[in-house]
Amino acid sequence: MDEMNNSWSAQILTVCIAVGAALVRIIMDARHITFLAILRAIVVAGFVAWLVGEGLADVDLANGTKNAIVGVSSLLSRELVEGLIQLGKQFQKDPRQFIDSVRKGGK
Repeated sequence: MDEMNNSWSAQILTVCIAVGAALVRIIMDARHITFLAILRAIVVAGFVAWLVGEGLADVDLANGTKNAIVGVSSLLSRELVEGLIQLGKQFQKDPRQFIDSVRKGGK
């Protein structure tokens, strides 16, 4: 039972970090802020935080380090998602060239 409570606590902390990072991002953004922009930022930050948190679940790092990584990834969630979309487009355009480029280290 304690393990399940610890799991829930970690997930709640991850969500709190993601929402906090999204709010920091919104506050720092100089553009006009709409309700939809706030909602979108929170959803994207939460999704990225969840993915990163799941990816780090079995990695042997201190909890503070994991939380810092989740926080930074949440703060940069828009850029991370846009970058992954661009990588997907490059792969879609020419999968063989993309794979060769990855094997050569991006050269």
